Amino acid sequence: VELIVFNNPFSRAIFFLFRRELVQYFTLNPIYAHACCQWPQALYIFDMTFSRTKPENIASYISCFDPVLKTDWPFSATFRRTYIQIREQYDYRRPVYQDMISLFYKTASKQLPKPSFLQELRQLFDIESPYVVMNLNCKDYRNNQRNNRRINHPERYNGLIDLLISKGYSVVLQGRNEQPHFTHRKGLVNYFSSPHVSPAADFKVYSNAAFAILPKTGPEVFGTICNIPVLGLNYTELSTIVPKSRCRFYPKHLWDTRKNEFIHWKELLQRPCFYDVGTLSFEPGIEYVEMSEEELIDAGEEFLGLLSQPYEQWNMHSHLQEEFKKSLHPAHIDLYDVTEVPCNAYLASRKYSNEN
Repeated sequence: VELIVFNNPFSRAIFFLFRRELVQYFTLNPIYAHACCQWPQALYIFDMTFSRTKPENIASYISCFDPVLKTDWPFSATFRRTYIQIREQYDYRRPVYQDMISLFYKTASKQLPKPSFLQELRQLFDIESPYVVMNLNCKDYRNNQRNNRRINHPERYNGLIDLLISKGYSVVLQGRNEQPHFTHRKGLVNYFSSPHVSPAADFKVYSNAAFAILPKTGPEVFGTICNIPVLGLNYTELSTIVPKSRCRFYPKHLWDTRKNEFIHWKELLQRPCFYDVGTLSFEPGIEYVEMSEEELIDAGEEFLGLLSQPYEQWNMHSHLQEEFKKSLHPAHIDLYDVTEVPCNAYLASRKYSNEN
């Protein structure tokens, strides 16, 4: 795909100052409108916001035509209202997105040969194989709700990094200036601070990785594009997930300040806060609690045990994971459509040990 962009100091300053007005309304919207007229037969995943007076992403969603609402509703009326509200805000056409997910899994299972960039990566970035790509999104979104996805305690990952290095992996930190600086050690590569970092280099780094460790962040898409195993740590926004063929994830725990307790995953699947995404929050008094160092190591060890398994075995789930999958409903949107499941360590967390 050829990309045409402005990339000089002047254009970057203009984009920084007038990002929404310039990029969306004066660039993307006219192009999008022209494309829709030029190719009316095309399928496109995303809707666009054309009105400046209503800047939210408004999808072409009509609840009366939603098949999810035509079946027996097993949840509360509040959960139903929240589901409709979030569907009205999502900016993609769901049937087309579901088709994309289906096509991805059909292709991913074939495990086609990948191009090798190892020699180039070794010369430019001193990356040795096998290696793990790690992205820790420590970005400050300047919005308390969006900061739910932020990693506030990157130092807790030190134990996991040491574990991976002890298992013979190099750990390559990918990203930009939102990445943390760890104490230097043999086997840890700060690719993100290299002068040669670029989107093209990102693709090469991910495509030759043994697997990736990611929070809920944009680079997740490399797990899909490059079809590599992904361990998602400190996950949030479970209703919006990019499909990945071999994946386990461990969400942040949710603390209910009104009840003074953690929300069990079974209860989370029935609470409006399940739909929290971006700037949208549906329950007051919910705090997102990052994984401890021990939880990160437990998830890492569980994931390492899966890597030698053939592709088909990734869909062979434990009793708890089967229970989780059976608890899902089409109202859980992406989480219902994808094959990935939480780590056993999350489902059996001691934080839920007080369950009646």
